[in-house]
Amino acid sequence: MNNRKWLFAEVVAWILFLIAIFGIPFLAIQFRYNLNAGVSDNFVDISARNDEEDKNSGEWIINKSTLPVGYDEINNPIIYVKKGETIKFSLNAMDQVHGFAFSEPGIEIDREIIPGKAEIVEFYADKSGEYKIICSINCGLGHHGMLMKIIVL
Repeated sequence: MNNRKWLFAEVVAWILFLIAIFGIPFLAIQFRYNLNAGVSDNFVDISARNDEEDKNSGEWIINKSTLPVGYDEINNPIIYVKKGETIKFSLNAMDQVHGFAFSEPGIEIDREIIPGKAEIVEFYADKSGEYKIICSINCGLGHHGMLMKIIVL
């Protein structure tokens, strides 16, 4: 019986030792360097893709989002944001050059997305409404299907 208590104590000691060795330094690094620095509260990571083989394949792919995302009847993304907030987009092209542009008058956002290079775009949602995003560079047969919406509530 006495041996079991010592065995239990030894196991607990080893567990605490391993937590101290691996866990505490990781937490210290996380707080010291703030591993999430530069990531907006409203962050959306998007990839653009257009498969030449499939005429309806041009699409925006939401890889990660801190905002609510829905999809319309043909699977185009809809991003929801509150009025007065800023969205930070990280844009990536998976296959060829694409464009990321708002089709609304008065919004001067039109960026070229090059494969292998992330493009960062910020949008300030100052007015309620629906904003359409299109691919502004003809990228192939599925180009006209590359649609996305932002709904500002």
